[in-house]
Amino acid sequence: MTELDSNESDDSSLDIGCAHFLEAWRNLPSQARDRPLGICLSAGTDSSALAFVAKAASTRACLPPVTLLHVRHELRGQESRGDALACRELAARLGLALQEIPAPVACGADLEARARQARYQALRANFPGLLVTAHHRDDQAETILLRLLRGAGPLGLCGIAPLREDGVWRPLLDLSRAQLRGILEAVGWKPREDSSNLDQSFTRNRLRHAILPEWEQREPGITLALCRLARSAQALKPVLSQRLDQIEALTNLTWTPWGFRFEPGKAGREADHPEWDLLLERTWTRCGRRPWSRPHRIRLLEDVLDGKCGTRLGGQGEKATFGGGILAVELIPGGRAPQKDGSSPP
Repeated sequence: MTELDSNESDDSSLDIGCAHFLEAWRNLPSQARDRPLGICLSAGTDSSALAFVAKAASTRACLPPVTLLHVRHELRGQESRGDALACRELAARLGLALQEIPAPVACGADLEARARQARYQALRANFPGLLVTAHHRDDQAETILLRLLRGAGPLGLCGIAPLREDGVWRPLLDLSRAQLRGILEAVGWKPREDSSNLDQSFTRNRLRHAILPEWEQREPGITLALCRLARSAQALKPVLSQRLDQIEALTNLTWTPWGFRFEPGKAGREADHPEWDLLLERTWTRCGRRPWSRPHRIRLLEDVLDGKCGTRLGGQGEKATFGGGILAVELIPGGRAPQKDGSSPP
């Protein structure tokens, strides 16, 4: 299989993508290989290339049924309707079933995060198989940089996992954005362009369009170096996870998609101990949301360990309640992401 720093030409782009897809599928746990494949399709470059790759792979190997999944947030008016039409056209060309899933999101603070959360909730509720996304090598590098900026620990630096615990699968992480473009050029398909992806008020877009390209030009290979960092962190993850399992049991930690609850005082750790970073980062991720910033996590733990009682708002529409040695964080029903205290931007 091609290594991260491969220099293959675009002459056989679809074949290369298909080979990556099939090898990633064969490397899945046996129970996952029997699940239907839902290709998350926005009609943009990456997801359209994934759709072509999945179709090609399904004709070359005995794969489970492949369905295209298009989530409609209805945020961009006519542009969103054009995306849906393009998805229908692509489904017809590939001969694949298309499922359109509504997940309306209101404009406002932390829009990107709220849309992502609504998208995955809608997908999980409407499709029982693996959710296949088109995340690639450049996405991985951007994610590592974002998490470094947010103070992530070793588990956060694992970056985008090839297979998440909730059944989200990324088979193309070893391919670059340029290779995915090459696939569409090879098959003669013009993707849709989401105008919001050019809005550099979003941190990821600034990294994608300005910071990383300039850095790569000055220090060639930085993207590959960031991806190798993710692989190193992923290799250490089993050891770290075993330790976190022990702390979970010690502190009676329980979690659901709506929140979590635990008793930090039972672990005998100070509020700024690195193991809390790892534990809370993992727990918030399991709940499907971005962790609160490190200073706010430390402040919460200090309050609990000092025996204080109270509540605090933060994160992506969450409320933290503490008292009696217990810290509970839960999603506010129907709430919007607060603009204070947690990780939401102003």
